[in-house]
Amino acid sequence: MAKGGNLNNAIIYTDDNTTIDEIKKFNETSSIKIEEPNSINNSKNLNNKKLLYDNEAVRHKILDLIGDLSLVGKNIKGHIISNKGGHSLNIKLVKKIKSIYLKIENMKKITYNKKEIEEIIPHRDPFLLIDKIVDGELGKYVCAVKYVNEDEEYFKGHFPGNPILPGVLIIECMAQASCFLSLTTVDNPEDKLMLLSVIKSAKFIKKVVPGDELLLKVNLIKYKLRNALLKGVAYVNDEIVAEAEWMATVVDKNENS
Repeated sequence: MAKGGNLNNAIIYTDDNTTIDEIKKFNETSSIKIEEPNSINNSKNLNNKKLLYDNEAVRHKILDLIGDLSLVGKNIKGHIISNKGGHSLNIKLVKKIKSIYLKIENMKKITYNKKEIEEIIPHRDPFLLIDKIVDGELGKYVCAVKYVNEDEEYFKGHFPGNPILPGVLIIECMAQASCFLSLTTVDNPEDKLMLLSVIKSAKFIKKVVPGDELLLKVNLIKYKLRNALLKGVAYVNDEIVAEAEWMATVVDKNENS
């Protein structure tokens, strides 16, 4: 098993029943040649090599494990138990840890473009109203941007000649942004939907018109049993134009009701 090794850099352990005939057979098939003693003295390793510690092999395995785990690239806060471990199993563990870690880190991302937004929430044009996520902290708050363009379809019928962004769509923009808070707090978010359930309050302070850049900041006030309480504030040029507080429920996509 120690290919390219020799008895100066590899230790071969024996059991109490090793015989001289078995050593001879080993020498016939192995590139490592073992001295044939006149008798077996029940040493724990061949050639009676003196070890620094009785548990030297265990220490070696621990060192291997520490070295392999360092490939994660991050400190591990936890208790590692290895049972008959080796480099192969260690590396499988490292790959698993890294895949989970990278998934979590991806969910912590605080910037998303429109294409990346589509991977989190199910809406598509013309009803995908937010254009990018520019800031946030997982489970606490999120900031989104909506560019108000004059060619958007609803402006044709909402106060023609004097276009104003409908207040209900400002709330919808906030609700879409809030998906980045609630859906990132649940397992398997790709299988979930976030549904608006209660609008507790809403206030529209200034009108929003084409050409405005709407900045939406949404805070997750409380999340319990798949129900989220959220508060949003909308700004244009650092001035508050709308505020709202609402509740939303996270449901499975395949739920009938």
